[in-house]
Amino acid sequence: MDVNLTTTDWSMAIYNNTTTTVPTTTSKYGEYGPLEEFKIFWAAVYINLYYLWVIFAIGFPGNMASIITILRMPPLTSSTAYVAVLAAVDTLAIIDKLLFHQLTLYDVHIGVGGCRVLYYFGSFFSMYVNWILVAMTVERFVAIWFPLKVGSYCNGRKAGTIMGVIAIILLLADLQFLWTATQHVSETGNVDCGFAAEYQTFISLYWYWIDGTLYAIIPCILLFIFNFLIIFGIRRSGRIQKDLTNSKSDQMAEKFRQQRQITIMLVVVSIVFVMLTIPNCLFYIVKPYWTYQKNSYDHAKFVMTNQIIFVLSDSNHAVNFYLYFLSGKRFRRRFFDTILCRRAVRRPFTSVMRTINSNVSNTSIYTTPSSKQNGETKFT
Repeated sequence: MDVNLTTTDWSMAIYNNTTTTVPTTTSKYGEYGPLEEFKIFWAAVYINLYYLWVIFAIGFPGNMASIITILRMPPLTSSTAYVAVLAAVDTLAIIDKLLFHQLTLYDVHIGVGGCRVLYYFGSFFSMYVNWILVAMTVERFVAIWFPLKVGSYCNGRKAGTIMGVIAIILLLADLQFLWTATQHVSETGNVDCGFAAEYQTFISLYWYWIDGTLYAIIPCILLFIFNFLIIFGIRRSGRIQKDLTNSKSDQMAEKFRQQRQITIMLVVVSIVFVMLTIPNCLFYIVKPYWTYQKNSYDHAKFVMTNQIIFVLSDSNHAVNFYLYFLSGKRFRRRFFDTILCRRAVRRPFTSVMRTINSNVSNTSIYTTPSSKQNGETKFT
């Protein structure tokens, strides 16, 4: 663990949080120095050593289950495409972080090229999952507030284009890692990845805020705004669903129920993301002004706080499957069909929905229940 905490990346928090050690001294202390006197520091050390394995053990099978379940929920829609890609990138992010952690823990010489690749893709994966979630949330906003636009803007092809554009932007933003990152080897043989001396000013003064803005600040703000609007829209559409049910419009009532179900599922995921990421935002805003005496108890508290922030942020890569399972009835049913090797039963409603999708109306979701409704309804 780097008790000096000099790396300043937001999305690369794990690389702040790995296995670089301070030089071993001839005093009564070990490699960490006087901080070893504090139990809170040792708690942070042991969390650092094992928490990524816990996240991997929870997240890897969950993400694989998400991908398999989604692929068994045809037809492919924008919503299922986002969920499948999100699960895949979450898995890659966990693997990258864990690989970096173990290589530096055991002082493996991966070279300058290895450090640059791990930094580059680690930062990209961490940012990309957050922006996929933003894209999913914006799509839900369109589905709830502008149902007549769903067919035009919310389909698999548009989702692929959006994810491709986001990926290109973030890959370009992270290019600086391919020349700023390097490998450091201490006199005692400790191997770590960091930044070349000539780029330290850029990393500390400029990339710190660029990275933080792309990784956490903008996604959190957008998710907060759009989820507020979505929740408000769900309440309004709920009244219409009730009216449709009362008027025996079974097909339209089912349409609203399916849209609400996928929307609620993704809103839950977005809210949990914001809850786990906001501490990261607040900590890194406060961090430059957090003063403490080196090797003091306040220093140990800072290290522990730093560690907790990493655990919360990295947990985002592991929890989505369980949120889908708890909040999505159809997802849960299809998951059980998958693990029990049961043939999915196609509900008669599917053919009805295809008919509804072929009829275009000039009304919206907020018109009277007797009006025709339109929009893309192939939501999972």
